[in-house]
Amino acid sequence: MTPRERGTTTIADRVVRKVAEQAAREALTGSGGTVRRGTASVRGHSAVVGVDIALGYRGVAGGAARAVQEHVAERTAHLTGLHVPAPRIGVRALAAIHGAPALVVGPAASPPERARGRRWSERRLPVGVLAVLALAVTAALLRDVAAVHLRGRAPAPWRGQVLGWLTGHGPATTPSWAAGTLVVAGLWMIVLALAPGRRSDLVMSTSDPGVRAVIGRRSASHLVRAAVRQVPGITGARIRVGRRRLTVRADLAHGDRSHARDGVTEAVTGAVQEWGPAAPARTRVRVRPSPSWHPTPTPQEEGEADGPYA
Repeated sequence: MTPRERGTTTIADRVVRKVAEQAAREALTGSGGTVRRGTASVRGHSAVVGVDIALGYRGVAGGAARAVQEHVAERTAHLTGLHVPAPRIGVRALAAIHGAPALVVGPAASPPERARGRRWSERRLPVGVLAVLALAVTAALLRDVAAVHLRGRAPAPWRGQVLGWLTGHGPATTPSWAAGTLVVAGLWMIVLALAPGRRSDLVMSTSDPGVRAVIGRRSASHLVRAAVRQVPGITGARIRVGRRRLTVRADLAHGDRSHARDGVTEAVTGAVQEWGPAAPARTRVRVRPSPSWHPTPTPQEEGEADGPYA
């Protein structure tokens, strides 16, 4: 132990992570939201914290994420004594939960002038596998070199075979399939380094520049499908959510097709506005009559159209 380390308290990353996750749970209590996972990295007297959450869908998620961010920062700093800058709050999913109150958020600031880009993927698995392989090869080579120079042992047979193969082979003798594999692997590594990844995440608009909110394409599809199925006469819908395009194919069981299409378009527009994508998506709506389609409205629809006092 060095003199500087004497009399100091070190807080492990996992402890800060658990504190941040618990703080996020406190902020989400009663709102239908859940905590997915958290991350924390302690650097001196500061801690970089991130928490991924799922929100019970109640309007714009950016404001709810900002409320969670403020509570996590304040609570984690109070319990750990560390300086916690604005935590990263990732909204990983939204669920239409009925009966749960909305998170109380402060007044929203003016909308940002430009949309933020996607969050960069950490790619822990590929980096971890590459690090383990590099560590194993380096450790084996270092052990053999140390045994040769320090203990006077003969080099390992595998090292001699590798050196002999490298000596007798060059670019002219390398098989074409091996060269092609190396080229493809190199290009793929360059693409991974330059591309942000996380193609399943869609960036949401937020009123606070310190908040970054994303929603998964599957969650966005569930929200749009729930809104479409509220349209009278619609029995099912297939939703395809892309980065710049939203395609809706609805099945009509009964009722007027043009009215149903207008209703589906209105429902999709409302769901997208509440979801709040950072980049506007082009919407394409198609209503297809089912095999048992009846062009006339059902008695229930007629009662809704005439009103309760008709």
